[in-house]
Amino acid sequence: MTKLNHSKSILATLFCCLLTSHSYAVETAGKTMITKGTVNAISNEQEEIRPLKRRSAVFVNDVVTTGPSSKTQLRMTDGSMIAMKENSQLIIAEYKFGIDNDKDSVVLDLVQGGLRSITGAIKADQGDYKLKTPIGSIGIRGTHYEVQIVNDTVWFAVWDGAIDVELAIGINAGSTLSLGFGENYSYASVGQNGTVTHFIEPPKIFKQGLSSKTQESNELSYDENTSYIASIEEKKSLNIETETIITSLEKDNTEFIVYDQFNVLEPQNIADLVAARKGVLEYSDAAFTSSYNLSNFSAGMAIDFDSGEISNGHLSFNDDRSTDLWNAVFNGNMYIRNDNVFMEVGITFASHGNNIAYGNISTSFINFMGLDAVSGGFELFDRTTGIAVDGAYLIRKR
Repeated sequence: MTKLNHSKSILATLFCCLLTSHSYAVETAGKTMITKGTVNAISNEQEEIRPLKRRSAVFVNDVVTTGPSSKTQLRMTDGSMIAMKENSQLIIAEYKFGIDNDKDSVVLDLVQGGLRSITGAIKADQGDYKLKTPIGSIGIRGTHYEVQIVNDTVWFAVWDGAIDVELAIGINAGSTLSLGFGENYSYASVGQNGTVTHFIEPPKIFKQGLSSKTQESNELSYDENTSYIASIEEKKSLNIETETIITSLEKDNTEFIVYDQFNVLEPQNIADLVAARKGVLEYSDAAFTSSYNLSNFSAGMAIDFDSGEISNGHLSFNDDRSTDLWNAVFNGNMYIRNDNVFMEVGITFASHGNNIAYGNISTSFINFMGLDAVSGGFELFDRTTGIAVDGAYLIRKR
């Protein structure tokens, strides 16, 4: 190779490196944590299709798409998580975080499909956050919401916190639809003509898995003037020690757990196990401990390790103070942040006999059991009578 050609080659390499460095330093919006099926990013500037795999970078002005039976979970630069569903298209129009002298701001555009998001450092009260949809733009006041576009209708669900939708079409153009904490409803849909429909329970479009064990909730009567949002009650942190659950179960002489596992095995890296796992695991073999005298205890959930979705969550039992059955339906998201696994779940419907109930629930993996079991705490309150119950559970996979 001549010196001239060698010099040209070096300059070309340096030029490419500079371009790459510039893109990552200035325009990186986030990276993929999980991908399943066909997931691509298309740059509006370069019109180049990039297949996305785990830990692929996504940039400002990217159009991220998922194909049929495909999903992805994005972790953005401010720590927020976005789980995109199949057949979805999301434009990352702007993502500014931690840039000197610039206000933090996010502009996303959901063109089709659906997503679920757990917000990070950028919120409406700390910066400019906007998610555009075909019927208007969403500003957030909370941490966990979901949007689904089906034909000409946009569906909204708020699992934690609150959102404000600035409606831009139809009969309600110019008005604001507020959902979640402090509002009358957590679920709604908006049609092409701007018609708003509110829902007391999660619409089936969000696949929250109202199992046969909780179908009796459909028979409850509701007062349309009553504000019922089980998922937006003020929440307390339920930090239940797994060791406490195990000790309590042992005192009850249960053979639910093989204790040798805890005496022999070293703690496992749950983040590595979650990242490597594919498909769905169902958890249904449940045990509990409580200061109340509970019976007929049943609990379960399903975890999709491709999308991070926690679904089909249910909890039911009796206590000796009445014959009424306690019921709770819950769901949430699992995500990896800084090599730690976080599982955020919220109760979407709860009842005590014929009365509406509300409450909180937590869940997490157990280091010594890897992905074989989940544990957590729960507390439920009868909205009519004020009766309360709480406890802790451990559920092994089926």
